[in-house]
Amino acid sequence: MRVRTPLINGINCTDDEMSGIADFVSGRKNVESVELLAYHSYGESKYRSLHREYRLSGELKPSPEFLKKAETCFRERGIETTVQA
Repeated sequence: MRVRTPLINGINCTDDEMSGIADFVSGRKNVESVELLAYHSYGESKYRSLHREYRLSGELKPSPEFLKKAETCFRERGIETTVQA
């Protein structure tokens, strides 16, 4: 199994959150790797075209420093990890 985790600043971009996810994943034998997915707003225009409110706005993309820190958190536990920024 490949675990894909979106990272959204202000929602789950904390050291405690990353440690908790990494600890949970490291205890699973069937996990092949983890993909950390930085938030992006690509869907925002689609919401506008559908006349719907896009509720996730603002500075939600995690910083490059946080992405590196999150990657390290998983790798330190022996988990193969990629980051999609």
